[in-house]
This record gives sequence, structure tokens and C-alpha cells, in this order.
Amino acid sequence: MSHEVPKADQESRKMTKNESKSDLPGKKYEYESSAERNTSTVPQGVPEAGVRKLTFASDTKDTRELNQELSEAVNADARPDTSSAENPESAEKGSTFLMPEEKDENFTLRLNDKGLQDTPLLTFESQNLKRLFLHNNELKTLHLNVGNLTNLEILLLERNRLTCLPPEISFLHKLTVLNVSHNQLLYLPKEFSKLVNLKELFLNHNNMDEFPFALRSLETLELAGNKLKTLPDAIVDMEKLKLTQIPEELSKLVCLRELDISHNALKEMPDSIGELECLVHLIANNNDISQLPKSITSLRNLQHLDLSENRLKSLPAGLHHLHLLKDINFDGNFLFEPLKDLCRGKQLHPILCYLESANERDEKILRKMIEVIADNVASENFEFFCQKLQLRQADIKSLENTRTLKLKEKIIKALDIWISENQDLTYAEMVDKLIRILVMTGMYDLTNKVKALKLYSQMVKF
Repeated sequence: MSHEVPKADQESRKMTKNESKSDLPGKKYEYESSAERNTSTVPQGVPEAGVRKLTFASDTKDTRELNQELSEAVNADARPDTSSAENPESAEKGSTFLMPEEKDENFTLRLNDKGLQDTPLLTFESQNLKRLFLHNNELKTLHLNVGNLTNLEILLLERNRLTCLPPEISFLHKLTVLNVSHNQLLYLPKEFSKLVNLKELFLNHNNMDEFPFALRSLETLELAGNKLKTLPDAIVDMEKLKLTQIPEELSKLVCLRELDISHNALKEMPDSIGELECLVHLIANNNDISQLPKSITSLRNLQHLDLSENRLKSLPAGLHHLHLLKDINFDGNFLFEPLKDLCRGKQLHPILCYLESANERDEKILRKMIEVIADNVASENFEFFCQKLQLRQADIKSLENTRTLKLKEKIIKALDIWISENQDLTYAEMVDKLIRILVMTGMYDLTNKVKALKLYSQMVKF
């Protein structure tokens, strides 16, 4: 990213370039401005393009001092200075603020992590402010003057002590991201519905018992950790809103018969989905789900399952336990052959037969791998191998001290313990994990033997 520096500024810099710091007038604080982006302090989801930062050499928590610093910075018409790029150590010592010149169209101000109990009033005097970071402070109220920031697009207030937001927040018509999570909010002002351009709203972990608004522009809404009793009926009209995760509280709806979570941005289903024992219809097409939890095989009343247009690469072998399942759709996933072709036919019986056979094959591969490993681990490597399996030290010592067992039998016992502690994995996943463990032990000859066994076994048709 580049900034054009006025010619007058270039001339003044040439005049002062050779001056030592001791020759410059003394100031209480040292200011540094840089076009370098500081990703370590930017919360997730906030773009960094066009951001300048101003570094204060001391960490200020007193609001009056901070007002004075901000005033000095504004009056000094802060501009980009390449000195901080030449001396990065100085930038690391201070606390980061962003105070670009008034003409900057991407004016970002960082006042996060300062222990502030009040917001400096000068914060609300710039009409060009686009991003205001006030997270991780001690704020109990947000000043009414926040309404002056009519060009503000991103406001981060998470992890403060706010109990309410001022009605004047409704004047922020350009606001697209608002994060007030981890506060003590009891309610939102009725004027909140005027934020017609709001796309991302984070309200999680507050004390709200209702969310009475249906903001049609919303794409992300987080409400977890509140005391909500109802949602607005108009929430169904929020067409752009997409779920990114299913709340664990869903498992409490034990009488639920139909669940439609299609056309969202879900990446996974929670394990608690298996507790919905009465579920008959599960519709989750057009998401980003890459793996199904094993618990889905507990939905014994399930008859209709639509997981089309996701990112599934495999299906759980236990689907054959769902005896009532008769209507399925796995189209548009990343399934491996021949499972992909089988699913295209939407005939449940051949799919279940394949999954059951594949599971049996993977179990046999695992058992053959165990035999090969047991024949190739030397006695001096036994303890080290068990440690890589992450067995308990007591189990390792017990196996080492059992004189009635030969070395091969001890290794098989150790691997049986490892299997029992990894029951959340499928046999195919256990095979892959065991190969990774062998790589970590440095037993490369043994690793190659096991890999060859896996490849050969998978080539066998069944």
C-alpha cells in the first residue's frame, strides 16, 4: 500500500532527516506513523486495507491524558512517516492508535486494550472515522456523541461492561459491523432497527431476554449466551442471514420431528444432533459440512436425509443402523469413488452395503497393520513407541513389567489400549492416524511397509 506525501512535507523531511533526536524539541510522547498493517490487533473479520497507525510510546489509561494526546495528534495533522518502517523496534514499544490525516478516507482509530472507563470526547469529532476499536476496556456507557460518526462502518465494543447502547447509535447509517459481545446488555434501543446496512451483529454473551428486530441486511447474527425467550416472527424475512453453527441447546428439543437448516454456512453438525430421537426429516443441503458426527446414526426414526451440496468426503459406516431411512440425497459432495456413483442413484441399499463392507475392510487393514508393527518394533523402542501412542505412563510400566508376555504381545496390547481410547474415530481414521504416529517415531522402513499394506488392501475389490 502506498501513500502520496505532499511536496511540502517531503521538503520538511529532507531538512530534518539528519537531525538527531537529541536536537529535536522535547515532547511528552513520541509519535510514529506508518502505513504498515498491524494484523495482531485486528479482530477476525475486519479488513485492513488502507489503514494507517499512530503509535504512542506510553500506554495511557487516563482519559484526560488521552484526550490531550489525541488533540496533539490532530493539531499536528498526523501524516505517514517512513521512520517507523526504518526503525521497527520503536513501533513495538508503544500502544497502537490510528490517527491519519483528516483527508484520509480510511480513518481507523484504535483505543482497544487501554483500560478505559470513558471514551475520549475527541474520538467523536472526526467525520471521516470509518473504524473504531474500543474492545477490551472497562466502558460502562457509550457516549451520546457516537451519533456524530455518520461515516462509521465498523464498531468493536466487545469485552467491556456496557449495560445499554444509546439511541443515537441509530444515526450510524453506514455501520456494517457491530460487535458488543461479552458485555452486560439488557436490551437494545428501539431505534436500533434503523441500522439498515448492518451485515454482522455480535450480541453473544450478554443478558438480553429478547431480540425484537428483524434486520433484513443481516448476514451474521450471534446470540449465544443470552437469556432469550423469543425471537421475532419477522426473522424469517431476514433472507441474507445464515447460520454458521447449530446451538447445542437444540438437543433439548427432544420431540422435534423436522429440522431444516438448509442454505446456511454450517461447517459441521454438533454431536448433540444424535439426541433428537424423534427426528424424522433432516434437511441440511447447501451448507459447508465436511464431516458427519457419529451420533447421527442414533437417529433411529429418521426417514428423510438431505445433505446434498455440501463438502462431505465420506459417510459414517453406522448409517445401516437407521432402519427407517428411505429417502436420501448426497449429490454435489466430494465423495470418493465408487461411493459417489452409488449415491447418485439414491438407492439406499447399495450405499449401506458399500459402507458396511468398507468398514469391515478398514478394520481388517488396521488389524494387519497391528501385526506388521508388532513384528517390527524393537524392544529398546517399545517405551518410546508407547509414548507416541500417548498411553498413560502407568499402562506403559504395567506392560513392561509383565514378564509372561512376549514383546510382540505387549505391542499388540498397547495398540489395543490405543484403539479403545480412540473410539470416536472410524477404522479408516485410525489407520491414517497410526501411520502419522509411525512417521513421528522415525521408523521410516516400518512406515513404508504399513503404507504399502494400506494401498494394496484398498485396491482389492469387494
